[in-house]
Amino acid sequence: MASAGNNTYNVEVNPSYPTCYGIDNVVSVAYTTRTDALGGFSNYGAIHVALAAPGDQIYTTFAASDSFYYPFGGLNLAGTSFSAPYVSGACALLMAQYPADTYRDTITRLLSATDPLPSLAGKCRTGGRLNLRKALRTILVATIPATNTGPFQFACPAG
Repeated sequence: MASAGNNTYNVEVNPSYPTCYGIDNVVSVAYTTRTDALGGFSNYGAIHVALAAPGDQIYTTFAASDSFYYPFGGLNLAGTSFSAPYVSGACALLMAQYPADTYRDTITRLLSATDPLPSLAGKCRTGGRLNLRKALRTILVATIPATNTGPFQFACPAG
């Protein structure tokens, strides 16, 4: 996972790294608000940013003490550094649920199960926000190459 960044950049015009590396195992994440809008300072990109996840008004721990939490005093924490861990956790759960999947299968499951949002159209490759429940229920369909020119046949072993 990679945070898309928090500069309000279109990464297709102003590249950000690791988001813009041409590596198939980099999944870049933008952030959304509670109203499913693209986060106010989230980077975005129709090619290099894969999806978005919640990243606004996050309640989290802080290193000041063992019982110190944000937000305090109305401070609003937001950004892609909060949304990317949601996607990392989702991938970990998908890998546990489907241990035989390759990393590409896991990414395909993840990206094919996003919730499309009008606010994300053209802002990320999927145009959608993370939906873990849907991803855990996805079925990958494999294409089986034809072995001959005859009709398709299906055989079930006797059981």
